[in-house]
Amino acid sequence: MLLINTVGTSLLAGWKDLDSSLDESHRARMVAAVRGLAETDRKLGAELTSIHSLCWQGVIKPGDRLLFLVSDTREGAFVGKVLGEIVKTQGFAAESRTVHKLQGDDPKAFAQGLKNLVREIAMCCRTLPDGEPWTINATGGYKAQISFAGLIGQVFQVPVYYQFETFPAAIALPPLPVSFDLTQWFAYRHILEVLDEGEGGKLLR
Repeated sequence: MLLINTVGTSLLAGWKDLDSSLDESHRARMVAAVRGLAETDRKLGAELTSIHSLCWQGVIKPGDRLLFLVSDTREGAFVGKVLGEIVKTQGFAAESRTVHKLQGDDPKAFAQGLKNLVREIAMCCRTLPDGEPWTINATGGYKAQISFAGLIGQVFQVPVYYQFETFPAAIALPPLPVSFDLTQWFAYRHILEVLDEGEGGKLLR
């Protein structure tokens, strides 16, 4: 099983008094502090809280692979390393990848970052070993990622989980009342890619 996790920085918010350097010493102290918490402690942050919930529900288990898709920021890279180190001690395989341009300072870059998020998840799907199941945990990260992750899950027909801050457990998001025909998408892929790049005028020449 591969669990793809969108990642934010809520983990840092609960430990502002610990350090702010984002260096290796800070990372080691953060890992040690978080590992000592109970599974229900909110200082675990959105990502670990939801992962514990999915493990408790039997969606994932030790030995499964967890992929953390982090923002294109120092904070995102730092949190990805911390999360990866923690879940490895719990028996999971872990990897962290930066989603290019996914950051909150530049609106245009952020829009491109959301597209890159979609591409990253789609690439993960295409490169999965035959027969390996996968799912998405969209609890962490920017709110806009939730809708994008939900659509991706519906296109590929995999469940997407989300844990609201006040909920005791992660839930599977209900499907949207729309359908997707991948055969039609592949048939017109070249046109859609031109439009996506803002070069629609070429189609009229």
